[in-house]
Amino acid sequence: MKEMTRREFLKGMAAAGAGVAAGMAAWPFGGARASEELRISARGAFVRQRGEGFARVRAISLEPGFRIQGGAAATDAFKIELTNVRAGRLSFSGKGVETADIRESEGTVVLRANAAQPGGAVLETAYNPATGERLNFIAFSDTHLGADGATEQFARVRRQVNLRKPVFVVNAGDNVDVDEPAQWNVFETETAKLEAPLFTTIGNHDSYLSTKLYRERMGNLYYAVNCGNTQFLMLDNAQKHNDATLRMDGPKPDEQWEWLEEQLARPSAHRFVFFHFPVYGNRSMLDPMYVRNTTFEEREKEVERMIGMFRKAGVEYVCYGHKHSARREEIEGIIYIQLGGGGAPPDRTGERDLNFVHFFVDEKGARDYTVHIHSEPGEIESIEFCELRETLPVGAKEPIIVHGVAGDRLVAVEPELKILSGPGTLEAGGVFSADAPGRTLIGCSHGGLYIEAMATIE
Repeated sequence: MKEMTRREFLKGMAAAGAGVAAGMAAWPFGGARASEELRISARGAFVRQRGEGFARVRAISLEPGFRIQGGAAATDAFKIELTNVRAGRLSFSGKGVETADIRESEGTVVLRANAAQPGGAVLETAYNPATGERLNFIAFSDTHLGADGATEQFARVRRQVNLRKPVFVVNAGDNVDVDEPAQWNVFETETAKLEAPLFTTIGNHDSYLSTKLYRERMGNLYYAVNCGNTQFLMLDNAQKHNDATLRMDGPKPDEQWEWLEEQLARPSAHRFVFFHFPVYGNRSMLDPMYVRNTTFEEREKEVERMIGMFRKAGVEYVCYGHKHSARREEIEGIIYIQLGGGGAPPDRTGERDLNFVHFFVDEKGARDYTVHIHSEPGEIESIEFCELRETLPVGAKEPIIVHGVAGDRLVAVEPELKILSGPGTLEAGGVFSADAPGRTLIGCSHGGLYIEAMATIE
């Protein structure tokens, strides 16, 4: 696909409705009138597609749920495809819903619902961590999928992400290059190859015309993801066409602020915030070029209010993208992480800026590692294990993660691993299966470098 500038795209589209209509027509199960009589309400999810006796529901949480209530079109065999989930980690409860198929590799669960029964069908889910599983997740930004060269760039990031077996993945905006249906199709095809649920925030490239396509494809403009005692707030500071504000378009400009106050009042041991535009510096919420429909003084007050709320609620991390380069700084107790390019064409995300951030959260607290994809020949000085635990429970499956060290940069590598002694086996992708008690010595080599580590299984 030929890459378009924003000006070319806007000039070529007579109206937003043309692109939206084209996207809707391309979807299967376009929606017969009879099925419109069914009412589907979702929690932690949204209805992505609907048709006669069928709906596809995309999760935007780890524990989605829904209710189906029918009118004349109600059926006792309504089919639901629940996507973007850790299919093998969910347990199901409710009424009138049964599991038909679990496609773990696709992140999809197929269910049959009896929408004709009194009160309709209700599904609730619970996320059940695997034995020994820690909360770890990966974040990047600015994939710009649909632009020339972006797919190849993203594939390099995706491979490294999948090797690390995260619980979920975050893309902090500019998911596509231009918000038109063909590019969203590319985005969905390429991100479906991630082996974990993907949660996104909206970026300015996702909303040049409106937020309609983003909402149809990815769901809510702002939402919360909860995992154990940790809260993740996915916010929208990009939907006003580069206005870089939390105020919303439409008749309820303070709607997101009110929701945010409610979420921050909920108890949580750890809090992370994601949105697209940086908070400080150039091309940020405080850059005069993005201050429209208000004064700079009012924008300063807005940012001060937001950061004050974050500090009061104990937010540990604020993460964003937009600038296609990595940066980390701590200001008055909050760690600000500018996520580097998770893809995008090479002319906008250079080799040294192609990276992602790997987070871990457990009893030791929250930690982050910025991992770069590219290194120059001979640049890697040493290799090191990342977060390899000294003690593992029997039954745990631990991804063996190794970083190359190149000066002050961590670099993604694919080392050779070997069990030198003790119990356990190595599975595909470098996953250590702790299948019996004992002490295991693991060896690792890459590019002439070698390290060992001992793990105790009990």
